[in-house]
Amino acid sequence: MSRPLMESNSTGMVLFFIVRATGHHGTDWFSRTLSLRHTPTGKVLVEIRAQRFALLPLLLLGTVFSVLSPLFWTHVESRGSDSGVGGHENVELFGRVVPTLQYGFDRAKAGEWPLWASDLYCGVPFFANPTHGMLQPLNLVFLFVPVSIGLALHAFLGLLLMGMGTALFLRALGAGYLAALMGGMAFAFGGASAVSMSRPELLGVLAWTPLLYWVIYEHTEAPRPFHIVVGALLLALMVFAGTPLLALCLGASALAYGMARSLWLRKEGERTLRRRLAYLLAMAGLAAGFSAVQWVPHVAWLLTLANPQEALWPGTWAGVAPALASELPAALLLPGNGMFPDMLYIGVISLTVIPAALLRQQARFEVAFFAVAAILWIGGAIGRGDGTSASEAWKILVFPGVFSLAVLVGLGADRVLLTGRDPRSPLIWGSSVLMLLAAAATLLLGPPEARGWILGAVAVLLPFFLLRVKYVGLVCGGLLALLLFADLRDASNNVYQHPYTDKGSWLQDSLPALREAEALALGERILTLPPARAMTLPPNIGLLMGIPNAYGAYWPLSTGQAAWWESLDAYLNPARRNEIAAPPEGTLPHSALLNYMGVRLFLGERPLPWMDSPAEQSGVSLQFLRTLGRLSLWRNNSAYPRVRVVPQWHPVADERAARDLLLSPSFPGAFACAVEASGSGWRQLNETLPPTVETDVADPDWDATCVLRSDEPESVVVDVDTPGDGVLVLADTYTPGWRVYVDGERADLLKVNGMFRGVQLGAGTHEVQFVYAPISVSLGLLLTGLAVVLTLATGVRSLIQTVGKSLRASRTERDTEGEGLE
Repeated sequence: MSRPLMESNSTGMVLFFIVRATGHHGTDWFSRTLSLRHTPTGKVLVEIRAQRFALLPLLLLGTVFSVLSPLFWTHVESRGSDSGVGGHENVELFGRVVPTLQYGFDRAKAGEWPLWASDLYCGVPFFANPTHGMLQPLNLVFLFVPVSIGLALHAFLGLLLMGMGTALFLRALGAGYLAALMGGMAFAFGGASAVSMSRPELLGVLAWTPLLYWVIYEHTEAPRPFHIVVGALLLALMVFAGTPLLALCLGASALAYGMARSLWLRKEGERTLRRRLAYLLAMAGLAAGFSAVQWVPHVAWLLTLANPQEALWPGTWAGVAPALASELPAALLLPGNGMFPDMLYIGVISLTVIPAALLRQQARFEVAFFAVAAILWIGGAIGRGDGTSASEAWKILVFPGVFSLAVLVGLGADRVLLTGRDPRSPLIWGSSVLMLLAAAATLLLGPPEARGWILGAVAVLLPFFLLRVKYVGLVCGGLLALLLFADLRDASNNVYQHPYTDKGSWLQDSLPALREAEALALGERILTLPPARAMTLPPNIGLLMGIPNAYGAYWPLSTGQAAWWESLDAYLNPARRNEIAAPPEGTLPHSALLNYMGVRLFLGERPLPWMDSPAEQSGVSLQFLRTLGRLSLWRNNSAYPRVRVVPQWHPVADERAARDLLLSPSFPGAFACAVEASGSGWRQLNETLPPTVETDVADPDWDATCVLRSDEPESVVVDVDTPGDGVLVLADTYTPGWRVYVDGERADLLKVNGMFRGVQLGAGTHEVQFVYAPISVSLGLLLTGLAVVLTLATGVRSLIQTVGKSLRASRTERDTEGEGLE
C-alpha cells in the first residue's frame, strides 16, 4: 500500500540529509513511512507507505470478531438438543475430548504433572499423547473453569485469533479493512472452523496459523532476528495444540510461502535471499527446540505403538469433505449434508469475489501462490476416496487449502471494493464484471440454496458499482460482510450436543452405580461395559472420574496392548458380538485374560451373552450383585490380585506367545507367570531362578503377601513378604520409561504376562517401588531449555551491542559538537 511522492535524482540526497539530521528516530520514521526504489533510468522513486495497522480501525476489527465469534459458536455448537446424542461425533466429544482434558488439567490444578494415566487400559502414557494440549496457552482456560465451559471459551479465543490473524495478514498484503474482515470471516467461520470448534487439538493449530504467515511476510520484507524468535514460538504453539500432522502441514505451508516469496523478491533485485532463507531455516530449527518437550516424548511413544498413524491425526471428523473430484463443486456451493457442515464451505459470496483477485497489481505473488496452494492442498485431500481410515487422514489437507482460499477471498474483496472517481477506468470496472460473471455462473449452475445469497450480494453491491464513492463503499461492503457471516453461520449447522448445554446430565444416571462400584472394588480394577454409542457410560470414564477402569477407547495402543485386546475386545463390545467364535479345543476363551488384568468388578447396562455362561465356558466366574438404575454390578471371583508374587515363571518370545500360554487350561495362573525372553532382567532371572518346565505344578503352601502402600499414576509402592524366590507381578501396563527399585536399589524390570510389569524378588520382606520417569521427557525438556537459553543469550548479546553502539554514537556526537564550539 504505497503511492509515489516524487521522482528525481536529487530527492534521495535531500531525504538522506533530513534523516541524518533527525537521528535514530528519523530513521525509524523513514523506514515506516517512506520507501526508495531505483528506476531503470537511474532516478529514485520515493513512495509513502499507507498506515497498515492504525490503532482505532484494528480495535474496531477486533471488536467485530469478538462479537461474531460467540454468535457463530452459539448457533453452531450450543444447540441444546438431544437429537444427536447417540451420534459418533457426540460419543467422541464426551468420550475422548472431555475426559482427556478433565484428567490432565485436574492433575495440573493439584500441582501434579500428568505423565501417566493409570485409569485407562490398565495404564497408558498420557503426556506422550499430545492431544491433551497441556502446553497450549489457549488451553489455560481449563485451569479456571470446568471443561464444559472451557470448551466454549476456548472456541471463542480460537475463532478470534483465526479471524483477527487472517485480517492482520491481509492488511500486511495491502487489503482494506472490510476486505480483511471478509477474509477473516471466510477462515474463522467456514466449515473447517465449525469442524474444529469442539476439538481443541485442531483449533489450537488453526488459531496461530494466520499470525505465522504474517510474521513470515514481515520477515521477507525486512529480515530481522526478532522474526526468527516470534515465528519459532508460533510454530511451537501449533505443535503444542495436539495434532502433529495438521501442525506439520500448516507449518510447512507457511515456510514454503516464505521461501517462495524470498525467491520472488530476488527476481525484483533484492540481494538478501541467502539471509532470508537462513532465517527461515533457523526459525524451523528453533521451533523444533522450543517444542522438543512435547515432540520428543511423542516420537518415543510412536515407536512403541502398533499403529503409529492413529496418534498423528484425530481419526474422526465433525464434518464432511468430498472424497472424489466430481464432488468438489457441490462441496464449495452446498453448506453440508444436513447433519454436519462441509469442511470446504467458505460461503457462496466468497467464491464470487475470489476471481477479482486476479486483477490486483499489488500482492501478485500472493495471488499466484495461494491459488496454487489451494489447488494442491485441496486436490491432495480429495484424491483418495476409498473410504478407508487411511483416506480419512488425507482430509486434514483441507485446512491449509481453506486458509489459502480465505486469503484469496480477502484479496478479491479488496479489488471488488476498490473506489475511484473515473467510472471509465478498467481498473474500476474489471473486478465488477468478473464478480457479476461469477455470480451469473453460480446462479445458472449452482444449487437453489445458493441463489438467495448471490442475489443478495449483487443487490447490495450495485449502488457501489454505479457510484464508487468511499462512504457508499463502506456501507455496501459492511452489508456484504454481514451477508457472508449469515451464510456461513447458517451453513455450519450440526445435529450433535455440546457439553456446555448438557450441564453434566449425561453422567447423572450412572453416578450412583459408578460410586458403588468404586467402593466395592477396594482398589482393584473395574471393567465398564458401555453399549454402542453410549453417553451415560463412556469408555474413558476412568479418566473422567478417577475410577480404575480396565477399558478405554480413542487411545492408540502399544504392540503388547494391541495383541492383548485384539480378540478380547470382541467379548466386550456389543457391536462385535457376531465376531465371537468358539475357542479352539483345549484352550480357554479370551475373556479369561480379564483375570490376569485384575478385573474384580463388571459394570454395565446389560449382560453380554458370555456372562451368563459358567466359568468353564466363559473363563470368568461372575456373581451378580445388584442393579442401580440402568446399570448392574457383577463380581468376578476368578480374578487374580492386581499385585502378587508367584514362584514359577515360563519364558515366551513375544506378547502373542504370552497370551496363548495364559489361555492354556494347564497353565497355573495363580502360581506362575509368563516372562518375555529379552533384556538383562530375563537373563539374570534365568540364571538365579530357572524357569518351570511343567505347567501343571502348583504349590498349595505358597503364601506371599503384598500390600499396596501407595498407588499414584507415576509411582506405585508395594510392601512384599515372600517365603521364597519368585516374581512380583503388577497387572499394570509395561512400557519403556518405567523403573523399579527393590529396597531402594535399582532392579531390572520384567515384561510379564504379555503386557504387565514384574521384578525378581528373593525370600523375605521387601519394599518395591515402580516409578515412571521416561528419558524422552527429560531429553525433550533439556532440548527446550537449551533453545530458550540460547534465545535469551542471543537477545541479551544483541541488546548489549545495541546499547554499546548507541553510547558510542552519542559520545561521538558530543565530541563533534564540542569540536564545533571550539
